[in-house]
Amino acid sequence: MTLKRKPLGSYVDGVWIEGNPVATTILASVQPAKPEDLQSLPENRRALATYKVYTDAELFGVLEGVRNPDILVIYGEDYEIAQVGIWQNGLVNHYKALAVRVQP
Repeated sequence: MTLKRKPLGSYVDGVWIEGNPVATTILASVQPAKPEDLQSLPENRRALATYKVYTDAELFGVLEGVRNPDILVIYGEDYEIAQVGIWQNGLVNHYKALAVRVQP
């Protein structure tokens, strides 16, 4: 699966320049989201196609608000990471994320 990460931009001579996206490949388990999973999303995102993603790769979501959210390419479509749960229990460390389809 392809992960697209856009680094933070910066000001160059007083003009904001966006960071260039970097694509990498990660291993992940992708599963359909259940209705109860959608309840944790903002109301305007609940009607969009959504998947649960389990991976050992660190993911960054839109709800964190401190950096650009990651984009996953799932079945040829772009999905934005909406939220991330960190499960680092020492047995099977992983991240559980909700990925919401990016509107064209």
